[in-house]
Amino acid sequence: MIDHEDFLQDVIDARDNQLAIPATVRSEVITSVTTKELAKLLMDFSFSGGSIDLDAASNIFTCDIGYANAIFFANAKWNAETPSEYFGIIATVPSQFNKDFIALFNQNTLIGRLYNADDTNSSIYRLDVHLAGGVTCKNIFYVVKTFIDSYNKLFFEVTNNGRVDS
Repeated sequence: MIDHEDFLQDVIDARDNQLAIPATVRSEVITSVTTKELAKLLMDFSFSGGSIDLDAASNIFTCDIGYANAIFFANAKWNAETPSEYFGIIATVPSQFNKDFIALFNQNTLIGRLYNADDTNSSIYRLDVHLAGGVTCKNIFYVVKTFIDSYNKLFFEVTNNGRVDS
């Protein structure tokens, strides 16, 4: 399990990095989104290095976010034709973290929540995006991009910098 807090600041810095939002990202306000519309937004944002695995009838899809595939989900009725006022993203980190680190991470990153998965040596990083009342595409870009950057920082630290306790 990871018990180091020394790279937490790097994750926070990734969150606070002033994102240059591409001019192609619209200021349009949306209140709900279908899987097809969200997949198109992600492709417009250029978040995915590869294709997005989208089945028109499914209420989940996966997207390459760098070090892993993230699962995008919503309610049971969400699909390419039926919109939802909410969507979530889950990605797995191949390590457990101690509770103090998780508490500090969740208090300081503000975007997404990290928690240990029961009976595994993995953690889950999750983001919920609520669209009810209206959210701009620029805001969606910011929260999803920040989630991806924070996830990639966590994954890199765990796998490449040997910060895992034996």
